[in-house]
Amino acid sequence: MGKIVDISKYQAKVDYKKLKSEVDYVILRSSYGTQKFDEWLDTHLKGVIGAGIPFGLYHYALMEGGQDTINEANMLIKAVEKAKKIGKAPTYVFVDVEEKRCSDIVNETNRFISEVQNKTGIKCGLYSGDAFVKQHNLLKVNTPLRWTARYGQNDGKVNTKYQPTTQFHIWQYTSKGKLSSISGNLDLNTCSTAVLNQLTGSNAPTPTPKPKPATMKKPDRQYAEKGVFTARTTVAVKYKPLPTGEKQVAELTPGEKVHYNRVAFSKGYVWVQYRRSNGRDAWACAGKASADNSKNADKYGTFK
Repeated sequence: MGKIVDISKYQAKVDYKKLKSEVDYVILRSSYGTQKFDEWLDTHLKGVIGAGIPFGLYHYALMEGGQDTINEANMLIKAVEKAKKIGKAPTYVFVDVEEKRCSDIVNETNRFISEVQNKTGIKCGLYSGDAFVKQHNLLKVNTPLRWTARYGQNDGKVNTKYQPTTQFHIWQYTSKGKLSSISGNLDLNTCSTAVLNQLTGSNAPTPTPKPKPATMKKPDRQYAEKGVFTARTTVAVKYKPLPTGEKQVAELTPGEKVHYNRVAFSKGYVWVQYRRSNGRDAWACAGKASADNSKNADKYGTFK
């Protein structure tokens, strides 16, 4: 699960290095209304960018409609440019809708989101309270992520009993959260790993497979072993256990048995040595060796 904090001018003292170890993502208030940037925006941008914390921005909208909707969107667009100049663009942005001063809040919110996304190329989510979403039918807003507040007992703890009753992706579960990196009460939020990956613009980490141990090929070898080999197919017999460069002197036919006293792994094949009727020791090809030359992988008969 992802842990997220949103901060603004009300969090003036932040240990950003410590904050990095406490949360997965930070959302900074960028601006509000048509003319005002958050008074601590530059400071917070420098802090999170310098500490390497993934971050987003949110604009608190007055939602008065008309040209003001575009003017408010421009404040968030300008904040994105501020972030770029300081060192890094936000990975996500949000419009915070908690007030209604226009006749059609769904339409105006859609206009805001479209303007920001078209001008910045960054996805824009919607923040609001659970009750406000229901009251003003904000589920009709076309947005990729819904960040919704519902506190319940508001004791700083996650209690799924109080999750939002409307569709959401990020849940702001308290306004009385605590972190050692920031003094005072904080808005804390949680989301799934999949949503966190959307926020940060990354994919879910792909586990790196452990390398398989290198296959050590055993050298050709011979060793004493007694048994009976019964050919299942016609196999070659030679005086040396070599597949090429050695003349074939006989063959074993299917069902023919030999009593062998030695085994050889040689040039990719398995051989058994037996004494021919002429008194000479010879080698019958008894199968193909495995890739690592450790066993008989393709037997040409049965062994007893």
